[in-house]
Amino acid sequence: MKAEFFKAVCPLEIGDTVAIKTTKDGETKEALYLPQGCTVITTAAVALHKVTDIATLHYLKKGETQFLYELDACGKYEPLTVKVPVREFAEELKRLGR
Repeated sequence: MKAEFFKAVCPLEIGDTVAIKTTKDGETKEALYLPQGCTVITTAAVALHKVTDIATLHYLKKGETQFLYELDACGKYEPLTVKVPVREFAEELKRLGR
């Protein structure tokens, strides 16, 4: 048997809060990372969830790594497309003079 080593950086941590846009069945959900203590106003329908566990799936043949997230301790793991709204937060902080 051959050993395989990989290094991967997950965009989310256990305990993070994400806003997930509603999607059609079968589509990968888009999660917007929300820093702790922030207030966000969105133009789309979203649901707030807490990341309660993260699974790492590594494909040997492809050499790819995928993260699967459990939300709100539901027991179901699913992939998410994670977006970190750095530009949006920077623009709002600038507008508020902070």
